[in-house]
This record gives sequence, C-alpha cells and structure tokens, in this order.
Amino acid sequence: MFEPVVRDDEGRVIDARDLPPARGVSLFCASQLDRFTSVLSANIEALEEDNQLELGAHLSSCVATLEWMKCRVASSLGVKDATDPVVAHTAAADRGRPIMRTLGGDGTPAVSEFLVPEVALAFGCSERDATSYLAVGLDLRFRLRCTNAEFGGGRISYGHAKVISEATRHLPVDAAEALDGVLADAATTRTPARLRILARRKAAAADPTGLADRHSDAMSNRGTAMFSIGDGMGSFCLTTSLTAAVAVADQIDEWAAKLRTLQPQLPLDAHRADAATRLLLGQHPLTGANLLARPAAGTDGDTSPATATPELTTWLPARTELRVTMTADTLLGLDDDTCDLDGHGPITATQARHLALRSAPVTLRRVFTDPADNSILFLDANRYRFTRDQIACITTLHPYSTFPGATTPATRCDIDHLNEYRTGPPADADQAARSGDPPGQTMVRNGQPLGRRHHRPKTHGGWKVHADPHDPHTFHWTSPHGRTYTVNDTDGA
Repeated sequence: MFEPVVRDDEGRVIDARDLPPARGVSLFCASQLDRFTSVLSANIEALEEDNQLELGAHLSSCVATLEWMKCRVASSLGVKDATDPVVAHTAAADRGRPIMRTLGGDGTPAVSEFLVPEVALAFGCSERDATSYLAVGLDLRFRLRCTNAEFGGGRISYGHAKVISEATRHLPVDAAEALDGVLADAATTRTPARLRILARRKAAAADPTGLADRHSDAMSNRGTAMFSIGDGMGSFCLTTSLTAAVAVADQIDEWAAKLRTLQPQLPLDAHRADAATRLLLGQHPLTGANLLARPAAGTDGDTSPATATPELTTWLPARTELRVTMTADTLLGLDDDTCDLDGHGPITATQARHLALRSAPVTLRRVFTDPADNSILFLDANRYRFTRDQIACITTLHPYSTFPGATTPATRCDIDHLNEYRTGPPADADQAARSGDPPGQTMVRNGQPLGRRHHRPKTHGGWKVHADPHDPHTFHWTSPHGRTYTVNDTDGA
C-alpha cells in the first residue's frame, strides 16, 4: 500500500503535522498539508503498479480539496460582491447599472455581471467555467452542506459536486437539502457520469410538477446550433423532445448499419454522420439521390420514381422502441408522478401517457415485481442466447451497463453471461449454492448488460465480477490489479 511520507530538503523523514502553517493559511488548510506534501514527495517510479494506482487516488483526493477551495473562494467573492465599493458605485449610477444574476439555487445571493470575467482571469479559466465555480460554490455554501463536507474532505470530486449542484438547483431549499445527503453519499461510490443519471432521476421524482414546467419552457426554447471544431469540420446539434431525439437516433443508427454493408472500411460513427447529413439535405441516406427534387418543367406534373418526392414514412428503416416505466395510476391519469424513459432519464407523465395511449403502434408490457423488495420476477431458459423476453427483463432490471462508471444504456449493450455459460449442472453444485452465484446458464439473474468496450475486458482482460447474492442490483468488480469497485443500480443508476 502507498504510505504517505514527508521529507525535508535534505531527504529526512519528518511529520508534516509539525510544520508551522504559512501566514494566512486557515486551520483547515494546515490540516491538509500532510496529505499534499506526502503525495508530492512520493517516488513514483519506485512504486509497484497497484501502489501507483493508490497514489493516483490520493492525488485525486488532494485535487478535489483544492477544487473545493476554488469554489469556496468564488462563493466568498460572490457574497462580498453586493457590498463591493466598485459595484455599489456603479449600481448607484443611472447608466451602466450592472445586471445582477442568481447563479445558484433558491436562497443564494445574486452576483453582478462584472464578477465573472474577473474570476475567470484570476483562476485562468473560461468565463463559462468561472460561472460554474461561482454557482457550485454558492450552492455548497447555502444549500448543500453534506456535499460541501464530502467535497472539502476530498472524498468526492468537483465533477461530483457540480452534478449535485446542477441537478438540485431548480428545487426549493428544503427539497435540495433532503436530496443533498442521499446524493453526497451516492457520489462516494459512483463516477460523475453515473451520478448524473441518479441525480436527475431523484430530482425529477422530487418535483414532478417542476419537471413538467421546465419541459414546457425548454420546448419553447428548442433549436439547433452549429459550430466549427477545426480541421475543416463542423458539428451540428439538434435540441428537441427527448422522445423525438431517441426516435431520430434510432433511424440514424439503422441507416448507418445499412451504409456499413456498402462501405465496411469506415467506422459506424462516420456512417451515422453521413446518413444524418444526407437526410437533412433532403437526400436518400444510401444513394445520395435528391428526395425533394421537383418535377422538371414541361412534365405536366409527372411524378416518376426519379423525380417524385417519396412519403418518408414508407422508407424509414428502423422500428423505434421506446420503453417507458410508469405506474398504473400514472397511466390512468390518477397521478402525475415522474416516469422514466429507459436508458435515457426522466420524462413527464404527460409525455409518457402520450407515448402509451396516442402513439401507434404501441405494445404495453406489464412487469410484475416482488412487493417486498421491488425485485423483478423472471423466467429462466436453458439455452445459450437470451430470449427477447429475458433481454427485456435484464435491461429493465439494469437500465445501464453494470461496468463501474459506465453510462451506456442497456438497450445498446451486449447481454453478457455473468458467469460463463456452461451446459449441465455446475461442477460443484454445493459450492455454487453456498456462494450464491447464479450457475452458468441462460437465466435473467445470470445476465448483465455490458457495452462492447467493457465486455471485452471482462471476457479477456482479467476483470472479475461477482453478483451480490442478496441484492440483484449490486455487483462487485475486481480489476486485474486487485482494486475493487461496487456498482449498485437500485435507483436505476
């Protein structure tokens, strides 16, 4: 294991706690000196690989504390901003009055527009990042005490704190405080990307009415954006309803798969870009033929196949499957609880009912769960490939890849045998029963979704996974270097 060691200029080992704090350094900063000095004085090349990974974890913890201090500095500047002599003088003038912006959630003070560029220059970052430091810092100071404590102690990163701040910013103070402890605790075992999925779901469930209002406002501001990314390339972004975006992505994926059969040497992402570009330009995604061409002059309205505008719905290749989880009461309109678009996140009850009752064709599937612990009751099968119903059950039970930190939706994953498939009974049935591991058969509790880039390390790269025998939502992973990671998707993330 990595042992923190502090040395003086001559290489002698000393106790960092005996070092006098620098002038102006707070007691909190002084208490962190041993952490900082120990990792900075480590002989990296002399450490074994597992100890180098441990050192990296300690470094990340120190970086988190330093990022917390940046948020603290930014929030302190924000609090003092309203009484700043320069700001107060300008605010008193008729012209040039600064715009006061509330960057954090309810209960945080507004700051002037003049503060952001100065913070950006002092911190050496973009104004967008400076705005984020201010917003997160103010939320930590006034709304997120548990997150503030975990962040300051280096147990979670700035990325985690930012996710929690952004997810709860629209909530009232009491609702944000109620989620604060839950999300801060979850952040200690999740990556920021995985935490974002959970935080959005929890925040939406805490305020379904607010979600509906924000969705309505967001739909009013939907649009597109185009920007240059260098090397003669540009990126085009479409912002629309999540359900529509999923359907669009399905169509693009299907066309890309067809294009790959014609040009297998190109990566799938290139085919996606080509298909989307041709569709938006009114061209057939396979041939590039102009689909919106008008009949040539003098043809008296002739609409031959070469010049006619086809009905687009007759040649869209993909059958989009949108899987929505909702209660029977929500479906019947008895309540407006937040629903979940599997693999993508929360949607409003109105959106879910529209999909279930007005979209055609629609298949409604009931999933029966155990009322004691909400676990899914499933059907086993003795065959190598999982059946369609088993896959549906597995991807409902685990909405995302179960690899640590992965956020690939289960619907886009391979379905992996948790324990390697084998025919017949286990070699040691008694041992299998004692361990609680599912046998290597094609059954729901022996299945897990894994993205392709994580499926290969599990199969060939030395990663090991063990399912918790008492909790179908918990997986314990062990890396080739012996480090362990726990994934729990009880709350869908």
